[in-house]
Amino acid sequence: MIARDRTCRAPGCERPAAKSDLHHVQWWSRGGHTNATNLVPTCERMHYGIHDGQWQVTRKPDGTTIWTSATGHIYQVPPASYPLDNTMKIEKDTSEETLTDQTAHERHESPDETAA
Repeated sequence: MIARDRTCRAPGCERPAAKSDLHHVQWWSRGGHTNATNLVPTCERMHYGIHDGQWQVTRKPDGTTIWTSATGHIYQVPPASYPLDNTMKIEKDTSEETLTDQTAHERHESPDETAA
């Protein structure tokens, strides 16, 4: 949940999930399971607010967290988004020298032997 959500899922809260409580969307005391689909990180303030009746929390299958205040206002917090990871992007080197070295390696020869 910490890696998935990254922050408290309350509207506007940016407290890191690693420093937040994990709230059972369907309360454990009411038969809720302790698993990824039923847990959502909430900062301590919001977690107390949920248990004091100030907020109700539900979660959609797509990860959107829906917060309903005691006054009936509804806030939808979309799932955390992640930037594209380009760290493993490898460009193919097609220079002639590299191809010659690669061909020699595949035949277990040294590059000097292929030039002869």
